[in-house]
Amino acid sequence: GINAEYMGKKGFGEVGFLFLNAGISIGLGVLGTSSATLRKQLDVNVIGVWHGIQAFLPAMIAQQTPCRVCATSSIAGLINAGLMGIGGGVAYTISKHAVTLAMEVLYAELRKKAGCQVTAHILCPGPVDTPYFKRALDNAGGGTIKITGQVPVGSIVELLEKGLLVDGNFYIIPDAATQPVPVQLLIQSRTDGIKAGKAPFAEMFDQDARRRMTDAVQAHHKALPKAKL
Repeated sequence: GINAEYMGKKGFGEVGFLFLNAGISIGLGVLGTSSATLRKQLDVNVIGVWHGIQAFLPAMIAQQTPCRVCATSSIAGLINAGLMGIGGGVAYTISKHAVTLAMEVLYAELRKKAGCQVTAHILCPGPVDTPYFKRALDNAGGGTIKITGQVPVGSIVELLEKGLLVDGNFYIIPDAATQPVPVQLLIQSRTDGIKAGKAPFAEMFDQDARRRMTDAVQAHHKALPKAKL
């Protein structure tokens, strides 16, 4: 298979940046997603990233030169996007949380490894204008994803350049002002719920709280710069 050794033999030289991007979304909730469907998504979304790490990281570490590995998770890897009705089904959300956790562990492993100059990072974008969303809608029967706009791919490239080369961030998350969903608000809501011991997104089951969340999302949409969607 393709790995760092193969790339070297083909004359590509050392690997400075490794981007691991794999994602499919099939199925709906826990009761509506079969074990086979879950396994298929884990094979692509998680094991695909895992294979990339195993294939390239040993040689990248051995290079003893500054280099970066960045895996694509999603805002679904930070919150329960499926429950909020703004992301893929539960299997997708599970897989992206797994990718986030794997990269958090890898970051710590690399930091503790003597002489290692490889750093780990995680990209957590919101909805991006790619064929993924159409396929996800088709796979889910047209009803899971309720996003009113996606950001262009170019804005994610700019985000990566800044996050990796300028800021050196571990979590690379888009600015809320460029996203069709209020990313930071949803992350904060989940964090507050965990700290308070509440069920995930308890506001989804409370009429007044749900209305406040809906109002916040609608206000966020109105404030979005139209040119960026």
